[in-house]
Order: sequence, then C-alpha cells, then structure tokens
Amino acid sequence: YRGTHHKVDGSEKMKVATTRGAYIVKELTEHTCEWTKVQQADLKISFLPANVVDMIAKQQLGKANELQEQLRRNRKEVDRERVAALVE
Repeated sequence: YRGTHHKVDGSEKMKVATTRGAYIVKELTEHTCEWTKVQQADLKISFLPANVVDMIAKQQLGKANELQEQLRRNRKEVDRERVAALVE
C-alpha cells in the first residue's frame, strides 16, 4: 500500500511502522491443532506510553483472536479426541 495520492495535513510528522508475523499450526489429531502466532511490530517511536503500546498490540491480535473464537470447539470433545489419538 503506497498510501493516499494527495497531501495529508501533518504527514511530514508521520512514521511508517512495520509488522510481521508467523503462524505455526501443528496438527494434533484429525480435527484438532495447536496454533501459535508470533508477531513483531516496530512502531518507529520510542516514547509511546505502555498503555498505548498494549492497545496497539491488542488490535494486531484481534483478527487472530476472532478466527480462533470462530473455530473454537467444545473442550470435552477435543480432549476425548486427543486421548483417543494417544491410545492409538
């Protein structure tokens, strides 16, 4: 994304932050997995208060959390599947 094509007031004071991440999905059984998200963000600003950094981090994780909730299954059913897979 190259941004807008017109001058934005105050743009000379803006910083371009970067973020990158990786998802690690490990299949545990046929219908269950372990999901790890590793996220790194460089806000290019060193003077942000901790509560602002926390707010930004929560926003970054929001989409992953939404997907996790959407795909969440009954814990007892998942436990039963994992035990059955270990017994095999």
